[in-house]
Amino acid sequence: MYDAARAGKVAIVNPEELAQRRRGRAGEMDGLLRDLFDEAIKGQLGIRHGGMGMALVAVGGYGRQELSPFSDLDVVLMHDSSVDPALADAVAQRVWYPLWDRKINLDNSVRDTQQMIDAAAQDYRVATGMLDARPVAGDFNLVLPVRSLVLAAWRRNAKSRLAEVRQARLERIERSGWLSHAAVPDLKESGGGLRDGVTMRSLVATWLVDIPHAESEYLRTSLLDVRDALHEVTGKRSDRFSPEVIPEVARFLGYGAEELDLHTRHLGWRSAHLNALAWRKVDDILAGPKPRTQRRSGPQLIPISAGVAKLEDEIVLTADADVKDPELALRAAVGAVEEGVALSTTSARRIAGTLALLPEPWPSSARRLMVDFLASGSALVPVWDELDYCGVVERWLPEWSAIRLRGSSSPVHRFTVDRHMLEACVEASKRLRDVSRPDVLVVAALLHDIGKGVEGDHSEVGAPMAEAIALRWGFEPADAATVGLLVRWHLLLPTIATRRDIEDPETAANVAAVVGDVDTLDMLAAITESDARATNAAAWSTWRAGLILGLVAKVRAVLEGAAHEQDPLAYEGWPAHVEMPDYESLGADGFILQVETHHAG
Repeated sequence: MYDAARAGKVAIVNPEELAQRRRGRAGEMDGLLRDLFDEAIKGQLGIRHGGMGMALVAVGGYGRQELSPFSDLDVVLMHDSSVDPALADAVAQRVWYPLWDRKINLDNSVRDTQQMIDAAAQDYRVATGMLDARPVAGDFNLVLPVRSLVLAAWRRNAKSRLAEVRQARLERIERSGWLSHAAVPDLKESGGGLRDGVTMRSLVATWLVDIPHAESEYLRTSLLDVRDALHEVTGKRSDRFSPEVIPEVARFLGYGAEELDLHTRHLGWRSAHLNALAWRKVDDILAGPKPRTQRRSGPQLIPISAGVAKLEDEIVLTADADVKDPELALRAAVGAVEEGVALSTTSARRIAGTLALLPEPWPSSARRLMVDFLASGSALVPVWDELDYCGVVERWLPEWSAIRLRGSSSPVHRFTVDRHMLEACVEASKRLRDVSRPDVLVVAALLHDIGKGVEGDHSEVGAPMAEAIALRWGFEPADAATVGLLVRWHLLLPTIATRRDIEDPETAANVAAVVGDVDTLDMLAAITESDARATNAAAWSTWRAGLILGLVAKVRAVLEGAAHEQDPLAYEGWPAHVEMPDYESLGADGFILQVETHHAG
């Protein structure tokens, strides 16, 4: 964890103070609600009374005494069924209106005890909020029995309720992305964010799964610190962690801007990993009991490759696996993506603890395994992430550490640099039939932005890095050079197509001179489309795709015609250095407008 003092920086507040402030806000609201409730009872009944079968109940984050500066105040006025509903509503209005007048964000309801139990049975959000219920004012004896009944029902019906929770979580992540990898994550709604942390608490309450509760709570409260700082700095209730606010939030917490961004994403990454493990266990439970024959014989190991087997819905290492075998991790990864199942976290950690480094250059067997892994499509991402979390990816690709969880400098990117590279690789796997060397394509797609981890133009500095990696992975020098060329020029086609006249024969001729042959052109076209689709929809709009594919057709016609010996940079109008937009210069509508004037002679 980042140490602000060691870095010579002084935070405005520290985590202990932030937690104390949250409790202090909750305590302040408690006092206000008690006063309002007493005044409401006195005003409605003409007497001061302990509550007359009514209580104000804090639920959710307020119930946990975790009020951020712009948190909703989640309050229920609960009453005994013997209390006249009209009286309860009248008391509630006397409490709510002063809060609204104070511009307090109020999430309020009025329910009798049975309605509270019924609502929790029908809506998992009410149930999980009640798990943290805390009486604030009135008849405290109403609250504990209801909370106990809700908790008992939550545990009794956990299997059916968790299926609903799981589906809602998947839909939320589809909308908000992952905290660790979204370009602009939501600290609350994104996968691995605060809502996932609260969900983990509700999973613990079911008693169905064993979760490292202390670690989960540390991650959740650490994210609360960041959210509190965001609210303090912006003066808003927004939970979007956008690049423009990070520097000031970082100063508030005693971080550098980049350090805070990485720290926050790392919290989300760890939280998402814990959630994945927990939900994997839940899914096993939701799947129901095993067939009787399997219960008698126990789970069956299905051998996949040397030292690797499938056990139910996971890839695991066998008891006789040679854990020092440097290709073991690659075989396990390929087994997982080919079988379409998860890689066991326990096995991944076992591999990471003992894995020997591959010789350089890698043997052809290791290279083929890596290519198979990279060409596996969307199955690549979760398996790569598991291995990366356990420290295996850096054994294969030390350069990965410089771009892991690193935000993009471009607002049009959907993902962090590392996730974008993986998504480009996934997109490239859809175009393997379009090229003569799919192995070169997927490696170049993975490495196309590897230069973003070092200073300089990422295409220029990334090309020799990618070539060196390809050589290390056992590619022949000529193939490694092609990987480097593809990385160096992966922005050439969109740049030329959108900035130059593609009808000018010289444009196609000089692109052809850079590319050299049709096979390389096909791979460059595939990487261009893959990179764009992994960026966002605007980067591969109909207009943009039409221009690029039109340029590719013209370059292909040149390459299939006479050989070209012209120096690609030795013609009038071709700059010595082509400025690449990397989609950063795209407008919101997805295209670039640039006017150039050329003079003859």
